[in-house]
Amino acid sequence: MNVVQLTNAIVGGINSGLEQFLEGTLAAMLPVIWLVLLGLHLGRPYILDMIERFTLRLGADLLWLIYVGLRDFHHLGCRYELYVLIPGCCFC
Repeated sequence: MNVVQLTNAIVGGINSGLEQFLEGTLAAMLPVIWLVLLGLHLGRPYILDMIERFTLRLGADLLWLIYVGLRDFHHLGCRYELYVLIPGCCFC
């Protein structure tokens, strides 16, 4: 075994181990992601009502950006969950 083959074997092992760790961690966190997504969905009217009461435009913009960012992040989590539950499908 030469140096290139050894390097490829080490890098391949690290990559597959990290991939399995990431998939296992995300699969274990999917119920939490679903609960947060449900909370964001149900909390949207409250957030919109609270934004109307803001007098400071920066505060309203920041709150809205945080809400949209969290919502989109969790939508990606649900898309990942479908990818895990239905192997071979791609919702790109």
